[in-house]
Amino acid sequence: MNKKGQALVEFIIIIPIVVFMILAIIDFMMIFSNKNKLESKMNDVIVLYKKDKTSMDIIDYLNKDLKGVTYSSKSDNKYTYLEIKMNYSFVTPGMDKILGKKYEIKCERVILNEQ
Repeated sequence: MNKKGQALVEFIIIIPIVVFMILAIIDFMMIFSNKNKLESKMNDVIVLYKKDKTSMDIIDYLNKDLKGVTYSSKSDNKYTYLEIKMNYSFVTPGMDKILGKKYEIKCERVILNEQ
């Protein structure tokens, strides 16, 4: 029996699975990192919103560090709903088939309107 040949075949069978798992872990780490960045930026957006900055000022501020970020706000009599979101493109081959072409990362806040 040739043990080296058997080990090589097993390695060739296992390596694509290991590479896929490593790339998937990297993708999920990037999603988590971008979510944390959005959460951090949301605190700044709330401050800018309370200073009566325009939507364009807020979008310009967000796009300095993060590319492709969208911002929206809507108000009713009592609350204002703020939302920022961005799309993430996967590095892992086939992950876009599992979770969709682009993964949407979203951060939302509800703030009380001043009376």
